[in-house]
Amino acid sequence: MKRHLIVAALIAVVLTAVLVPAAAVRADQQSAGQADGPTGVEGTWLVTIPGQNPGEDQHEIAVFAADGVFLFSLAPTRLDGAGVRSYNSSGYGVWTSLGSRRFGYTMMMIVYDDHAGFSGTVKVEAQLTLDPAGTSLTGEERVTVFATDGSVLFAVGPIPWMGSRLTVAPGG
Repeated sequence: MKRHLIVAALIAVVLTAVLVPAAAVRADQQSAGQADGPTGVEGTWLVTIPGQNPGEDQHEIAVFAADGVFLFSLAPTRLDGAGVRSYNSSGYGVWTSLGSRRFGYTMMMIVYDDHAGFSGTVKVEAQLTLDPAGTSLTGEERVTVFATDGSVLFAVGPIPWMGSRLTVAPGG
């Protein structure tokens, strides 16, 4: 009986030592976005990246998940470089709070050739600011394109970034 109590006490100590810090980390991660604005940056955003000419704006969807995952839709953009057509995937990455309603993300995309072969990668890094109402994001991103061997082909930026929060319509 005494042995069972000791084992139960040890299990309780171990669970407390593991679960309490883990819960604190999750609470810190969840409050990081919430502390920087009335609603934080977590959520789905309708994004506009202005083009250089009228009618060339890029319209996408970005998701800032509470666990730090960043997802970015992307139309299958055709890149015509050196006479080679290529297309890029959606973006997958991570985001973090930079404090004072500021956020940063890094995402990667895969570039494919006309035959769905691997042609390289694209890395996008951005810094954004959430407005006080928590309904819009603005900032800039920088884009670096890498060859299949990891060497830098070119980099561009800063590129303006504007987003508006997607909300549930009244009535669901």
